[in-house]
Amino acid sequence: MWEKVVKWFGYKIHLLVDTKYEMPLGYRVTRASVSDSPQLLPLVGDLREKHPQIHKDIENLSGIRGMTVKTIAAGFMMSMGLSR
Repeated sequence: MWEKVVKWFGYKIHLLVDTKYEMPLGYRVTRASVSDSPQLLPLVGDLREKHPQIHKDIENLSGIRGMTVKTIAAGFMMSMGLSR
């Protein structure tokens, strides 16, 4: 009878935000269907490249409910300049 149809339309903004001062540090705009998890590492990498003075002060990373611990841990290790 009914068929489930999932469609995404529009755009999504992925933000890297300083939680103490609530300032955006980086962003990416993607199609609405793009997952958040794969965007973490590129955002951290962009911050490291463009603003090393801010990057060196990173103390922790957190993500939305859908992000895995592995993704967040990889992002944190990258932010500290450590390999996986």
